Amino acid sequence: MGATSAWDRALEYLTVCKGDYSAERVEEAARLGAELIIASCSVEAAAETLNRVRLAEQGQHLSFAADGRLLGITELHARYLKQRVTEGVASRRESPLKREEAKNHGSVYGYEQELLQKAWKDAAYGATLLVDPKAPGVSEILERSCVAESPLGRLPKQNPDRTISLEGRPINDMRRQNEQGSKFNHPPAPQPRHAAVARQSLWWAARHPGIPQRCAKRDVPRAFKWHFLTPRDVPEFAVRLAGILLISLVMPFGWVGAPGEFVAWSLAAKCHHGSYHPPSPEFNDTVSYDSKWLMDDGVVLEPLVGNRVFHSLRCLDETMKAAVSY
Repeated sequence: MGATSAWDRALEYLTVCKGDYSAERVEEAARLGAELIIASCSVEAAAETLNRVRLAEQGQHLSFAADGRLLGITELHARYLKQRVTEGVASRRESPLKREEAKNHGSVYGYEQELLQKAWKDAAYGATLLVDPKAPGVSEILERSCVAESPLGRLPKQNPDRTISLEGRPINDMRRQNEQGSKFNHPPAPQPRHAAVARQSLWWAARHPGIPQRCAKRDVPRAFKWHFLTPRDVPEFAVRLAGILLISLVMPFGWVGAPGEFVAWSLAAKCHHGSYHPPSPEFNDTVSYDSKWLMDDGVVLEPLVGNRVFHSLRCLDETMKAAVSY
């Protein structure tokens, strides 16, 4: 099977994954995923084909970075982001891959369907490739591509009031793979402290004495999953669930490089947001907007001066779509 067949399989795979979740559709997608890697002759080539089909069907969601339209960042920063868009996020692993299989953590058992539904949502974006590992010819390709599986775990999520949610978060336990890389091979991931927000509040209090302030948080949905890996590194990012191999084409939660690579984007969002100031400065003040980013959470603190807080939040929402997500 040639390149045309691989493109057809990838297109059919994405079409199936856009449908509602069901056991039958998952089985069909896994079959098509197996046919895709067989038609491509490797997992790396299959990932590259699926990426190309995704771009043709869904467009480039990071076009602001690709076109150099993000404001307030250095030329070096802009060049790095553009490279990540065009080439993908590199693993920068320091030793060769080898074929590995893994056993999931006990936290997964009883929640297979919940986690499979989450993987299905990712597959609709072309972010996860479902593969039937028992399909004829697949095991040889997995061996040749040195697909390294990691144990899958499940962490309970917290509700906004800090109580434990019934919903869980999948996590790739990549400790074994992370040992072959380093966070220092990726951008730094400094996080703001509470003191920084306190200082900002005191600064506004000195500028506008007695004026109330409002603090709001915006969360980037899917966060790491908007950022696609370099196709040649995709074999390093795999887990197995309910007998199906899930190969991630995006940064997974649990990978050592993900925080720094994402902060490169959240810092760009902070700079882009801070490049704007509200209209009618005589009414809304002249100070440019500012946001603090705790990983994928953008936090804004503004005084209730004019309509400033609403303009700042609207600008932040638009910035998040432009810089880090759809």
